[in-house]
Amino acid sequence: MSDGHRELAEQLSRAAQTRSVTLRDVGLEPDSYDLLRTDTRFADVERLALHHNQLGDSGTAALAANPALTAVTHLELVGNAVGHDGIHALTNSPLRTTVTRLDLSGNPVTPEGFDALADASMPALRELVLRNVRCGGLGALLRAAALDRLALLDLSENDIADHDREYADWGGPAVYTIPADEVCVELRLRLGYRLDL
Repeated sequence: MSDGHRELAEQLSRAAQTRSVTLRDVGLEPDSYDLLRTDTRFADVERLALHHNQLGDSGTAALAANPALTAVTHLELVGNAVGHDGIHALTNSPLRTTVTRLDLSGNPVTPEGFDALADASMPALRELVLRNVRCGGLGALLRAAALDRLALLDLSENDIADHDREYADWGGPAVYTIPADEVCVELRLRLGYRLDL
């Protein structure tokens, strides 16, 4: 049994009191996937934060398949190499009906991943956090049913903007302008202050 498996089991044992599971940098390896997929103690979890644990699509799909995940409102899978298949598994699981905050920051969200998020029916979703995700295919979010219900769409740390930006070259007088991203302009028009770039 790996250290990650052991730490996850310990967190789940305390979940009835804490209502949360938080694991960072423990490396949940494939020996933990059965625990993710079947452990009924997940029924006590409202906040699930698994940061930098190497879940990948397989671990994320195992988690999404757990029928006990009926109370999770805050799901944070930061920096876990979650790609299209993992996002698809999440958005097609029972989690889609309970999660109000989804944080997929630091994952390689591909255009297909953005499509999965846009096409998902997530009626409870109010906060979508996508920091440092490369943003290829971001335009798909414009068609997301949940977009107008969001209280926060956080796209910070992606080097995108809804206005032209200028950077001074400290070695001389030259100024480099980064043009506004058209998708960000449209998102700002729809979301206003609810968009964080």
